[in-house]
Amino acid sequence: YGTRSSTVLLIARDGNAIFVEQNYSAGGVKAEQNRHTFKVRQAAA
Repeated sequence: YGTRSSTVLLIARDGNAIFVEQNYSAGGVKAEQNRHTFKVRQAAA
């Protein structure tokens, strides 16, 4: 087994978020990268 992808989710105080997933092919070579940005709303109290 080896790492085939790494994922990070960053959420700023203003609610802006970014999700990045880096995929790796055999031998650990960087392959496809997916990046998505979105806004997180505060939950109602």
